[in-house]
Amino acid sequence: MILLGAIVNAIAIIVGGIIGVFCGNIPEKIKQSILQVIALVVVMIGVEMVLNSNQIILALLSLLIGAMIGEYFDIEKRIMKLLTSVESKIKLIDGQRTMESFLMASVFYLGGAMAIVGAVDSGIRNDHTLFFTKSIMDGISAIFLTVTVGNGVILSGFLVLIVQGALTILAALFSNVISEGLLNLFISEFAGVGGILVIAVGLNLLEVVKIRVPNLLPSLVLILLFSAIYYI
Repeated sequence: MILLGAIVNAIAIIVGGIIGVFCGNIPEKIKQSILQVIALVVVMIGVEMVLNSNQIILALLSLLIGAMIGEYFDIEKRIMKLLTSVESKIKLIDGQRTMESFLMASVFYLGGAMAIVGAVDSGIRNDHTLFFTKSIMDGISAIFLTVTVGNGVILSGFLVLIVQGALTILAALFSNVISEGLLNLFISEFAGVGGILVIAVGLNLLEVVKIRVPNLLPSLVLILLFSAIYYI
């Protein structure tokens, strides 16, 4: 079952988030300290991811054009509207805080190279080891993220399932088309752009600056397109 890894990863995030809900009675001072530590680690992870990129121009173009697309369609506002529309149905939702935690967790879990590499391993080799490893890390982090940033972390698990599941299926379908060189380029440049978004999330958590990260999400698709064009 090629989707096993993606399913396990999503379940780990959702279960970790639910555990975090029941661990919410923590003094605000401690929550703040935990949040700052998480934010610093997020920035560190983002920097490490960015260092994997070798084509800065491709990353810059992806982010610039992605930002214009995101701002034009106001993706942040649309996501907020979607979450608000189901607010009455899902008691976990708490307006703006839920949106911010959902988006932050989604970028954190999907912005890294492990999302692509794990999908490739699952789709092409039917090897879910990387996704299982990612599940352990994501599940533990989901507990602390839910406690500190909000219940939207739980909802991000469903997006993780959709995106990583789709990537896994695509990897299986195009396994005989994508060369190893192009695949490596995809992984390194996706990690670079994803790392920048992860850094932006960390800076938002630290309240250093307010970056509309959702409006930068199209850049993750564009970097794959530009990488393919560059490779050709």
